Amino acid sequence: MVSELPPEILTPHYAKNSQEEWREHTAERLKGLDLVAGRSARYRTDLAGTIQQKEQLARSLQEDSRKSLGRRLGDINALKGAVNQELLRLLSESDALRKVHERLLNVLQEVGQVPLQIAYECLYLREKRIGIDLVYDDVEKNLVKEIEIVKAFKERLRRIADSVEAQIQANLASQFELERDVCDKHLAQTIDDRCFSLRNSSKEIDFYPDVENVDQTISNPETWSKYSNRNIVHAKHQRSLSAKLREEAETLLDIAAREMRKQFSKTNQAFTKRIGETIEARNKLQVHLAKADHEIDQLEEAVELLKQAIKEKEIPKKVAQTCLEERTRRPNIELCRDDPQFKLVKEIHIIDETVSALMQRFHEAQETLEQLAIEKAKLQREIAVKVNSLHIDRDRCMIMRNTFPSSVRLLGYL
Repeated sequence: MVSELPPEILTPHYAKNSQEEWREHTAERLKGLDLVAGRSARYRTDLAGTIQQKEQLARSLQEDSRKSLGRRLGDINALKGAVNQELLRLLSESDALRKVHERLLNVLQEVGQVPLQIAYECLYLREKRIGIDLVYDDVEKNLVKEIEIVKAFKERLRRIADSVEAQIQANLASQFELERDVCDKHLAQTIDDRCFSLRNSSKEIDFYPDVENVDQTISNPETWSKYSNRNIVHAKHQRSLSAKLREEAETLLDIAAREMRKQFSKTNQAFTKRIGETIEARNKLQVHLAKADHEIDQLEEAVELLKQAIKEKEIPKKVAQTCLEERTRRPNIELCRDDPQFKLVKEIHIIDETVSALMQRFHEAQETLEQLAIEKAKLQREIAVKVNSLHIDRDRCMIMRNTFPSSVRLLGYL
């Protein structure tokens, strides 16, 4: 049984939209589609051009980067060559300086001590003479002068040896900087060369996300080149100083050898002319020795007095400090910064200053005692060797002087 429809449904003119509206709606949809399709076609056309343009840009940028890497490789190679060339020059100079340093050490450690030993031994032997032989003669003067000359040259050689050693260290430091610079540039060159050889078809390429936003560089082309040029300039400066110092050392070695041999010959001539003469000085030395003993005794007594005076200052200081300690226990408002407080503090400070002054004098006295002891030892040694004889001059001193180093050995060539 069919249910009965509403009257309005049965009405023939009933409709939500007219046919005209329906046609317009359809035409509108078609029109919208045409517009979107047109825009799509234009977009596809533009997109193809954009893709081509961006591809060309990417290729151009890639080629620029590769050319830049090529230029950079050239810059690295050129600067590395300059650094390496200076390094080779510095190595050559350092090697020459080390050889001079070895000669200096040979003279100081092996050769230079022998002339002093000979001269001192001659002085020691000749000072055993007694009686009329105790005269101050030309032999003695020349031996002393010989010692002075040897000592002076040894000191000069030691100083210049220290300077040479310091310069060797400076050269090594500059060499280290140059070697590190060459090594770094070699590594950078290897890396950039590998980057220069990379292509789009290379297997080694990969994504490294956000790497373009990480800047770990610490220099720019200007500071990069300045760094190496500064190393080169510094190395040249050190090389110049090294060459100058090496020349000074070689000159000093020549002068020292010549002057020591010259004085050695003068002393031998004095020995030949006046063998057997001595210095009469033992009595004066003994007087000075007694004076030194007396002065040491007096000064030791003074030191004991200083010790006692310092010891005596401990009790007053304890009293004052105890008072201050006790007065810290005053209650409340009684903790007054009163006149006794100031006086007690002042007393302690003055006691400390007094003790400090006494200690200063004590140290001075101790130093003087040490100096007197040194001088006393010198006098005792001189008195002990102030006996010599003609036999010792002729048969012992002159034979011993035959062992004086040759000029070649004095130049440091062993």
